Amino acid sequence: MNKDASKPIDYNYAIYKYALIAGILHIFISLIFFITDYKFALWRDVPFVLLNIVIIILFIKKMSEQTDLISFGSLLKYGFTLSLFFSLIALIYIILYLTILDANYPTDSIKSVEETLIKVGMSREKIDTTMQNETIKSTTTIFITAFFTKLIFCTIVSAIGAAIFKKEK
Repeated sequence: MNKDASKPIDYNYAIYKYALIAGILHIFISLIFFITDYKFALWRDVPFVLLNIVIIILFIKKMSEQTDLISFGSLLKYGFTLSLFFSLIALIYIILYLTILDANYPTDSIKSVEETLIKVGMSREKIDTTMQNETIKSTTTIFITAFFTKLIFCTIVSAIGAAIFKKEK
């Protein structure tokens, strides 16, 4: 039951709003890394992971505050839907990024991995084996992997948030 009966809950609007906010922040962080040339930094995924966690938890908390009773399943559904839209926005951005903004990213990424392996003192044979596996990755593989990794991670965060904020009898 809605706490404020005069104001109906628009879950779809909230999902789109939070997905759009998360997408814009994701793009902003990514562009900062691109401009500052930190796109290959080992810690570059940390801000994105934290962004995912914060946005999803805040969204699920907001949804649970809208009503006196809400099940784990309902919150998980809302969190999953947000995760799906957020993942789609990120996928669209990744496609644009890798095809327009930084088309050399896959090649540069492989070179960066090789340089890192050389710096840590890995043998040439092991480097060659690792690099063979890296070069198999196509841009399409990057798109698919990025989408499903983000979706699965965000769904797990949604399940944790739903378990924390559920309001059942």
